[in-house]
Amino acid sequence: MIPDYMVVIPSYKRADVCNTKTLKMLKENKINKDKIMVYVANKEEETEYLKVLDKNLYHKIIIGKKGLVPQRQFIMEQFH
Repeated sequence: MIPDYMVVIPSYKRADVCNTKTLKMLKENKINKDKIMVYVANKEEETEYLKVLDKNLYHKIIIGKKGLVPQRQFIMEQFH
C-alpha cells in the first residue's frame, strides 16, 4: 500500500542542520516520524548521519545519489 504522503529530505554534508533544524521543525509540527525519510549520497554520509541524527525524529536513512538533480530523480523513482 502506498502511504498517503511521505516527507523525503535530500541532504548532503548537513547532518547537524538536518537534525537541529529540519527534523526538529517537522517534530514541532507533529509530523509522524514514520513518514520521514532522509536521503544521503553514499555510505560515508549514511555513517555520519546515523551518528548525528536523533533516531526518534525520522524513519529511515536511504543511500541515493550524489548531486541534487540525480538525488531528486532517484527519489522520484522510489515512489513510482
